Amino acid sequence: MLVSFLECLSSEYKLAHHELTENADRGKDAKDDEKRLHCCEVPERIGVGFGVYPFSIIEPGRNVTTRPLRLKSLRAAWRMRPSHYTGLMDVKRLESNWTGLCERVAEAARRSGREPGDVLIVAVTKLRPAEEVRALVGLGVRDLGENYPQELWRKAEELSDLNVHWHLIGHLQTNKAKKTLPMVRFVHAVDSLKLLRTLNDLAETISLPPVCLQVNTSGEESKHGWTPREIMDDAEAFAACGRVTVVGLMTMAALGTDAETARPMFAALRRLRDELQTRMGRRLEHLSMGMSNDFEAAVEEGATLVRVGSLIFEGVSG
Repeated sequence: MLVSFLECLSSEYKLAHHELTENADRGKDAKDDEKRLHCCEVPERIGVGFGVYPFSIIEPGRNVTTRPLRLKSLRAAWRMRPSHYTGLMDVKRLESNWTGLCERVAEAARRSGREPGDVLIVAVTKLRPAEEVRALVGLGVRDLGENYPQELWRKAEELSDLNVHWHLIGHLQTNKAKKTLPMVRFVHAVDSLKLLRTLNDLAETISLPPVCLQVNTSGEESKHGWTPREIMDDAEAFAACGRVTVVGLMTMAALGTDAETARPMFAALRRLRDELQTRMGRRLEHLSMGMSNDFEAAVEEGATLVRVGSLIFEGVSG
């Protein structure tokens, strides 16, 4: 079960009931405890079928049971929240968003002549609270993406009880690589030959996940990665980093683009991948490209990994 604000209130109720009974047995005045006891109404369990409830927890397949515990004010209940609770959560909306995304990815894959299973959705959890991530995992999502190593470290620890696969989708500084790599299933954005060589050296002492090389197909100066010309020039240098499993390329569309204006950048990455794998003499299976506003075009142009965040969590937080 996903622990939440409601579970905390349920625990508070049990504690208050115990204290009230104990005080009554000793003949003490229990008025203060009664005030604390009758402060809110708490469902013990909330299943997916319960519908939208502001403080939802998920326990699939269970029915909802409630007991009377009157709520004097939401403010009083809020003061009893666990310290890590961050806000209201609409689990039904989260489920609807995820289902809709999967359907759209599947349709785009079919339009490109592929099967839906050929495309992996990486749910980007950047800046999302742990409760929302737990709820998403409760819907069956296993591949989660983080942009920043420090946030990935924290989330991996907070959610260590969950069976998930972490993807690092943002820039990896060389001084954070050693701690980060054992935590992740996939690195999407190896953006320099220096970093690639660092990973190759680290592979002598730790196991490395597969990686994609980041290419700046938009030409924006603010973006990391090789230019298309640079990555072709470095093709021979990649062979010297044989301990790193390079499995593909990654790109981001230019800021302010939509699906159609981003499409040429995705098509360019696919062509570049085809040319690079010929030059390297090895298969580069993956194309990591496409985000919330352009993933359908990316899939149609050959993406095998899409990184979607805001579309999944849209309208979920109250």
